[in-house]
Amino acid sequence: MILAFISSIVPAQVVLTDLIVDPESSEGRNAGLKRISVIKCDKLATVQRRVLLGELGVLSTPCLIELDRRLKYALALS
Repeated sequence: MILAFISSIVPAQVVLTDLIVDPESSEGRNAGLKRISVIKCDKLATVQRRVLLGELGVLSTPCLIELDRRLKYALALS
């Protein structure tokens, strides 16, 4: 499984590979976030599925489409 890092420390200079998710938005509530967070599409890791302990929530289809766009940019696929 490939994971993108998520941080509640939002950088002053957001780059094209960062996706900001606000907990006050429907996206943030559905994702189970407590604070404004940034998904870092340029910081990826592979892990075995068995090491995951659970899930906080889910991203909506429009958010996943945007995340996919940023991942493609980070990986120079488009």
